[in-house]
Amino acid sequence: ALPPGVARRAKPLEAEYLRKARAQDRVFGLALPGPHLNGPNASIGPIEAKLNTVKPIRGIVIGAFGEVSADTHSLVKEIAAQGGRKMYALMGVSPMEAAARIKKQLIDTIGTIAARGHAQLLLARLSALAPIAAQRGNTTNSNQQIISLNALARAHYRRSIGTRGGAQASAAD
Repeated sequence: ALPPGVARRAKPLEAEYLRKARAQDRVFGLALPGPHLNGPNASIGPIEAKLNTVKPIRGIVIGAFGEVSADTHSLVKEIAAQGGRKMYALMGVSPMEAAARIKKQLIDTIGTIAARGHAQLLLARLSALAPIAAQRGNTTNSNQQIISLNALARAHYRRSIGTRGGAQASAAD
C-alpha cells in the first residue's frame, strides 16, 4: 500500500494540470472563459490541446522520506525494462539481469536525491528560524535547539550523499 500522503498528492495531478492549462489559455485570451469549457461545445485553447496529447499524466511523486507513488514505481519498471533490452549486450548479462541492475541503480539514485532534497529543505527551514528566534528575544534556548536540529539535518544530508551519491561531505557541511 502507498503511503497516504504520496497517494493523496499523486491522485489530483491530472485535474490540476488541466485546470492550470485552461487558466493560462484564458489569461492569454486563447480560449473563451465560461461554463461551456466543460460541455460538448468546449473551446479548447492551445495549451490545453497540447496537454491532451500527453495524457495520461502520471503522478510522479516522491515523499519526504523517499516513498514514491505507484506511477513512479511503474515508470522505474518501464525504464529498467527498456534499458535492459537495449543495454544487456554492453553489460555482458541477460536482458533480465540488465533490467534488474538498471532498476536498482534508478531506485538508489531516486532515494539519494529524495534524501538529499529533504535534508536541504530542513536546512533551509532551520536557517529561516534563527532570525525569528532572535527577534523574540529567546535566543539562548531557541538557538541551542536550532543548532541541535541543524546538526541533525546536516548529518542526515551527509548520510544521504555518502557512498551512493558518489561524493563525500566535507567537515564544513
